[in-house]
Amino acid sequence: MKGKRFRDFIMSLLRTRIKIPMTSMESIFYAWFSTIFTSDDKIIFKLKANSRFRLNLLGKKSVYYRINSYGCRGEEFKFEANKDNLEKRVLLLGDSWTFGFQVVEEETYVYKLKELLSFYYNRKYKVFVINAGCPGYSSTQGLYYLKEIINFYKPDWIIIQLGRNDKNYSNRTDREEICSPFLVRKIRNFLRKNTFNNLLMKIYFRIRYKTLKRLSNRFPNEFDGHSVDIDKVINLCQKKGIKVPILLSRYKRRVSPEEFRDNCQEIKRISSFYNARVIFIPPFVLVDGNKLMFDKDYFYGEPYINPFEEFYKEGIKNVFMDKVLHLKPKGHSIVANLLFKKMTELGFAE
Repeated sequence: MKGKRFRDFIMSLLRTRIKIPMTSMESIFYAWFSTIFTSDDKIIFKLKANSRFRLNLLGKKSVYYRINSYGCRGEEFKFEANKDNLEKRVLLLGDSWTFGFQVVEEETYVYKLKELLSFYYNRKYKVFVINAGCPGYSSTQGLYYLKEIINFYKPDWIIIQLGRNDKNYSNRTDREEICSPFLVRKIRNFLRKNTFNNLLMKIYFRIRYKTLKRLSNRFPNEFDGHSVDIDKVINLCQKKGIKVPILLSRYKRRVSPEEFRDNCQEIKRISSFYNARVIFIPPFVLVDGNKLMFDKDYFYGEPYINPFEEFYKEGIKNVFMDKVLHLKPKGHSIVANLLFKKMTELGFAE
């Protein structure tokens, strides 16, 4: 126990001393591993079950997180082996949006949706709402995670909020990572648990990120200052005769647009097999600082919710806390209300 506390203390110092931008799966993993994640042979990483931690990730406020024995954020719950007809189960699968990045548990749209469903349907149903969100998850990880848990939870509804991390870059695609030989995955997972290796990887990603920013700054009219498409940077460099460093030449998108749509199709197929209804929350981008648009490369289709109008009414700055479009409490409330409305329209009470 003392050794674990010492390791966590050292890692907290490393996180403070070396701040790296969260631009890829590895950077997220190596920066937060000792506190939040545990490695997993099937889906790369997952939340640590039965853990409690407090993090200050934006320099504004410290947020307390609790992960239950099922590896989900929120209070402990217990299911009966056989679900009866008076029970409704809603599974929300996603990334840091669903998890509730830098907001307290009661402010997440998962918690607020549970309150709405319980208030309106408590006389007829016992409602379980499960937060299966994990920061950094891609649609490929979400698909494999769903395959792992759907038979256990047996949800009536599945809310899919994935795709925001798919276009991030890494040395390997997520499917290459997941489908690697067993021994290779074991070695990688061992290294991820090593404090010194984590430090080296953080330095490596810091250098790689700086290299990317330095090249993108040569084309100020092509990027908005935050979102940088590495493929575009490489193409622009090749057109201008600028040598592309080896650090960038190995970059790959974690999930391609084609694979994203295949993942969504497979999610719908699996959900249908288990008689679960699906609603998508599509990823979107902020253009010119004030215009929201669905990411056309990572858009699947119906049924989905569109929160743009409500976000505009509330004000973009009052809805998002950062350029990566993480939601403030007001944004979570809007999403929860739209989900409740959509589920009611599609016949939640039936």
